[in-house]
Amino acid sequence: MAALPGFQSLHDGFLVNHPLGFIVALQAERASLSPLRIGHHKPVSLPSGHWLILSGIGAWNAHHASRTLLGLGVRGLVSWGSAGALIDTLAAGDLILPERVLGATGDGYQTHTGWRNRLADALMRDLPLSGGSLLESLVPIAHPDDKIALHSATEAVAVDMESAAIAAVARQADVPFMAIRAVADTATLILPRCISGSVDTQGRLSIPKLLSRAAFHPEEWQQLKRLGAAFKAADQTLRTVSERALGHHFFFSSPETNA
Repeated sequence: MAALPGFQSLHDGFLVNHPLGFIVALQAERASLSPLRIGHHKPVSLPSGHWLILSGIGAWNAHHASRTLLGLGVRGLVSWGSAGALIDTLAAGDLILPERVLGATGDGYQTHTGWRNRLADALMRDLPLSGGSLLESLVPIAHPDDKIALHSATEAVAVDMESAAIAAVARQADVPFMAIRAVADTATLILPRCISGSVDTQGRLSIPKLLSRAAFHPEEWQQLKRLGAAFKAADQTLRTVSERALGHHFFFSSPETNA
């Protein structure tokens, strides 16, 4: 990512080019922002001057990671990674820039409107892009019937396990918030049971444990194969966002001064 200029102007209610904090749950999601494998809850500075932290899966881990980044002086929080689709019109790799994040307890959080619109304008020509609401889930949503039911109850288009917690911290700290998620689990895909059994108490996914569990359930190999292909599409989308948006300052610069 290109180095950013000094912090000197105001746009859409926050300082342009101030450092942001990117929270990602998985090492595989981190790869689209940085090639360096990093430890959990150990923030690293990106070449752009922004910060990246690997939180692990789940709301508590995302909350803790967000607070850590705020302690480093970041002026905006970004929930970065993959999501599960709740509607069948979203395909693997589709980009989701939600206008709203819905918490599992009913709380609602708006993403920053000007920030989101600028990103959408910059990326819509290159990527299939959706808005709408992103729903928090406390557990993985494994079956298509459950995904349909969640959409019917909430009208959310996708689900993840971290964005609402990050949004809550951003609201409390009065800093801008954005969720950038790519579909890695379509509405018709069944998540293999071995995934949930391979996550430790710190929200870390163990690939060796995942493969070991799947070895005893041959029917889950095909599910894992389909999920792997979908995640590859999501990863490519996130890499495109990283290259197109971060590299050209679409996150930060005002249209009037640096279009």
